[in-house]
Amino acid sequence: VVAVVVCSFSVVSLVVATQVVSLPSSSVCSATFFIIGARKGGTTALYNYLTAHPKVLPYKTNRPVTHPSYGEIHFLQRHSYSVEVYNSKFPTLQEGEITGESSVSSLTAFLAPSFALKTCGPNIRMLAILREPVKRMHSQFMMRLRLGTENVEEGDSFTEWALAELTSFKLRVEASGMEEHGLIWEKGLFKPGENAIFEGLYYGHLRNWMRSFPKENFKIFLFDNFYANPADHLRESYEFLGVDWREVDEYEVTSRKFNDEGSNNTKHIDLSNDAYKLTESINILFKRLFKPHNEALEQLLGVKLPENWW
Repeated sequence: VVAVVVCSFSVVSLVVATQVVSLPSSSVCSATFFIIGARKGGTTALYNYLTAHPKVLPYKTNRPVTHPSYGEIHFLQRHSYSVEVYNSKFPTLQEGEITGESSVSSLTAFLAPSFALKTCGPNIRMLAILREPVKRMHSQFMMRLRLGTENVEEGDSFTEWALAELTSFKLRVEASGMEEHGLIWEKGLFKPGENAIFEGLYYGHLRNWMRSFPKENFKIFLFDNFYANPADHLRESYEFLGVDWREVDEYEVTSRKFNDEGSNNTKHIDLSNDAYKLTESINILFKRLFKPHNEALEQLLGVKLPENWW
């Protein structure tokens, strides 16, 4: 029996009444869940929260939990090694235990859903946190600034960077023959992380995933709602994955911080620099671009998006 519920705190809850997780064989991927995105939506924190549970085991890594790519393998995007090699990165599971990964590339990688179905089977669970797209873009710029990565350097202007992303987006859309406000696409327009606007077209990305998996396989959170009450949402995530939330102190777990300025993977940035700010004119410009996609997302998820999305 499948129950589709919209919770009182405005989070989409897509729940299967019976637990579908089972111990994987060597010919099937070991992951029983994926956090698929969105980039700069809090995926690192959610993965750390989930793996604080004694029955939710993390994959094997030498990265510290404060690393911005902790929990990320990008198997569904890269297809660069076999299922057997992929499985070697995960612990051996006992009955009642689950494991998974958190790769932000998965949401926007066009072939990831069909590859996940082929290698992991129809019962895999997906979680995602969706952040207002313009704020998500700005956060992505600031993270690149702090990390000194992907051609973003100290002193660069967010406005100029965002407009360059817009130009790149429009040129790619024009070359593809797709309408600028096209809500779905039949092939990948950009590689994951290649364009900040494309990352925020959540409706199209989720529709692509739901071609391969039914809605009940997904737990979709909205960023503002999740972090306004993270302990309750963590309990809901544990229930979705079929583990007992009472085995952890969810309030202590969700008090931990990840990917903040000052962690061991970032450098200090002078936030008073006007070049880094999201201006009102840029905010309005990009909210107008994202509006039809957000309207379609509301219909898909059956929720009303927060006011700051508009």
